Amino acid sequence: MSDITIISHKRTNNFTIVPNHIINADYLKLEDKAFLIWVLSRPDDWKLNTLSLAKIHGVCKDKITTISKRLQKHDHLIIKKGSFGTAQWLVFENVQDCSNFRKKQKNTPVDPIDKPYPEKQDKLHPEIHDPEKQDALLRTDPLPRTDQQKPCSQKREPKPITDAEILFPMLKSAWPNNNNMKRALSPFKALIHNKPSTESFALVEHLKWDIEERIRLNQYGFNKMMLSTYLNGERWLDDMPVPDVDEKQQAKDRGDEASAAKGRELFGR
Repeated sequence: MSDITIISHKRTNNFTIVPNHIINADYLKLEDKAFLIWVLSRPDDWKLNTLSLAKIHGVCKDKITTISKRLQKHDHLIIKKGSFGTAQWLVFENVQDCSNFRKKQKNTPVDPIDKPYPEKQDKLHPEIHDPEKQDALLRTDPLPRTDQQKPCSQKREPKPITDAEILFPMLKSAWPNNNNMKRALSPFKALIHNKPSTESFALVEHLKWDIEERIRLNQYGFNKMMLSTYLNGERWLDDMPVPDVDEKQQAKDRGDEASAAKGRELFGR
């Protein structure tokens, strides 16, 4: 942000008087003249920045910078830079006024406190060479502690472990492949949402059994299926594949009562 100060210029509320030597100046380009006349029409202490000027005139920021440099070169503009990116634009309609202003600024003595000479350093700042005063300058006391300040060593309470973090790895261990397991976590959380832990555990045990049975019965395409597809489609509700005759005979020959009961449930016998 910059302030514009107009030097030696006559201006009324609705009119701006421009001397002919600016219009007829052969050392200024047309765009320089137009920009200078426009700036002269602005009120004193007018706030501006390069980007806003570029938007007003429909040009790029570099164009405004180039024109301002040419006006400085030809003694129509002086830019005094301040702190935090601020500046003051001094605009002159007469070249001689600008030259006189530069000479006046050049001949103005500099305050020795702001810019001390090397031989006067000891007189201006004697405490720099005094060890006792130097220690006093470097010594700082700790700031008083307030109740609002929290100690840096305060530990945060750990987050409780959810049922999904415990049960999902159990389900993953029974699945025949590892294809895109991250996509399966979201439907699994939705499946056990608002369910008690015991019910969620029983559901996972049932799903593990269903997966193992479908793998044992060699269900077509089941080994390549993604776990997310299995959960989203509720594929555990699908009918079990019918085993071949040899597998029925093997189940019958085992003679295990639990296997026989499960076989009757599966095969309807």
